[in-house]
Amino acid sequence: MINVELSLIAIVLPVIIFLLYLILASSNFVVTHKKKFSFLTDFPYETFEKKRNHLGGFSVLIAFLVSEVLVSASMFVNFYDASPDLIGLLILSALLTVVMIFLVIRIHTLSAGREKIHLTRFYLMGLGLVLLSSVNGIIFLNLSKGRESETAVLVLSIIQFVLALSVVFILINPRLKDWAHLEKVVDEDGGTSLKRPKPFVLAFSEWIIIFLLVVSWLLSAISNYLIVK
Repeated sequence: MINVELSLIAIVLPVIIFLLYLILASSNFVVTHKKKFSFLTDFPYETFEKKRNHLGGFSVLIAFLVSEVLVSASMFVNFYDASPDLIGLLILSALLTVVMIFLVIRIHTLSAGREKIHLTRFYLMGLGLVLLSSVNGIIFLNLSKGRESETAVLVLSIIQFVLALSVVFILINPRLKDWAHLEKVVDEDGGTSLKRPKPFVLAFSEWIIIFLLVVSWLLSAISNYLIVK
């Protein structure tokens, strides 16, 4: 019963905290930049640029990321003795989760003005997600065999692989080479200025990967619950 409850908490708690994070991130952006926040053009780090003024919102981000450790913890508690071959994959999944937590924090604290380092963090975050989704997909493909929920878990595992493949396509997007390109617009007074195009490819891609990461964790948490319930 404890395992089932932990598995259920690993689904519900991160979702609630993530929604709270989105609300606070968008409101913090409005306070800092005096304009409406957009996932199409604004970077994750821009939502918490003035961390002294927005410690509460940034703390919620940390709380969400830490809450995702519950998924790995629940998986390990539930399945560490299922098969000797799976122990290594469970440990790898937990390590990749910790790595992803670190990279998401870094993408929220590193300005895009440091272009090469920021872009490197982005690619590392994407690669980490590819590995995490693939490893968890393999884990639950193996665990689903012979279970009552085999079909449902099998479908969720396949979605994990599709998700990983989607991230690969994001990472090889040729537009990322010129992500800093701005559009020239003519102002009402006849002057010209530069603005970010919609979508601003790097900022938008970072948000996509963050959302896909949340989906990947959620797929794992649901698969975990379906097997132990």
